[in-house]
Amino acid sequence: MKVKRIYIVCAVLGVLVITNPSRSSFASYLHTNSTKGIGRVFNGIIFSVYSDKYSRGKDASKIYEVYYIGFLGNFFKVITGHGRPR
Repeated sequence: MKVKRIYIVCAVLGVLVITNPSRSSFASYLHTNSTKGIGRVFNGIIFSVYSDKYSRGKDASKIYEVYYIGFLGNFFKVITGHGRPR
């Protein structure tokens, strides 16, 4: 019974590792061809944290940064609104 549990845990971890999204997947999610301003902040093997830096409006000197968690091939926004100025 213990061996069966070990195989199940290894299978679940394997699926999580395989579905950890890449930087190019994140760029596709944002619908952009450029990876400028996009970066992986943390790679936790089974999930990743990405950031997107952008400027908005007339004041292009303010650069905003929004964070996303990549998990199971999907992305979830962590900071809502306009992000935080950098």
